[in-house]
Order: sequence, then C-alpha cells, then structure tokens
Amino acid sequence: MTAAEKLYQLIQTLPESQINEVLHFAEFLQQKQLSPPPAIPPGILTGL
Repeated sequence: MTAAEKLYQLIQTLPESQINEVLHFAEFLQQKQLSPPPAIPPGILTGL
C-alpha cells in the first residue's frame, strides 16, 4: 500500500476539523516545496 493510500484510509476516520488541519498542512508543504529558499543578503554572518 502506498503512502497516499494509507493517508486516504486514515483521513476517512478523522472528523472534518482534523481533515481540514491535514489539508492545510499538506498545502503548506506544497507551497514550501514550490518556493525558492530566501537569498542571504551580503554581509550576513552564517553558521555561527
């Protein structure tokens, strides 16, 4: 069984409010994947 199939089965057991939380989290992950990482401006010390 794939992860998507397991997730679908699990969601079937959740109340609507928790399904909405799962949906919002999945949308957050999707947006995070689509957005490029922010550029680090020159002069910023990193790795301190």
